[in-house]
Amino acid sequence: VTIEGAGSNIYYANDECYYFYAFAHGDAILIAKLVSQENTSSYAKAGIMFRETLDGGSKQFSTVVNYSTGTRILWRTTTDGSTGQASGSGSAPLWMKAVRVGNTFYGYTSSDGETWTQVDTARTINMENKVCIGLVVSSCNESELCTGVFSDITLYD
Repeated sequence: VTIEGAGSNIYYANDECYYFYAFAHGDAILIAKLVSQENTSSYAKAGIMFRETLDGGSKQFSTVVNYSTGTRILWRTTTDGSTGQASGSGSAPLWMKAVRVGNTFYGYTSSDGETWTQVDTARTINMENKVCIGLVVSSCNESELCTGVFSDITLYD
């Protein structure tokens, strides 16, 4: 799956990104391999995301790759609140996994899709039972599209 998206960032209190999603109910797992990512900014992001709504300031949890600075988990625990982040290592090609168990979220990365490393600690985010879950790209450059190529996408809902 190839996704192109612009936007200023997935961060702060209002995300600007392109989001390709489905709905999940309750506990869910999304796994995807980020095959490649375009360099539109050192902070350009591509990855996987849980969102409570499609509003820019929605509660969210993401496992992403920043083009020049490695992997991140990003989370927003309150609508229109600030975004937290924790750093990991790695760049495309890279496997990512986001897991929801109740209101606890986990982010993982893997070089082979079999051995997983948790990025930082689990995060508690009180979200509705029905949420959006999918692939996300942000160029971190509003005037340029960033391309993210994903494969081996698996959703357990």
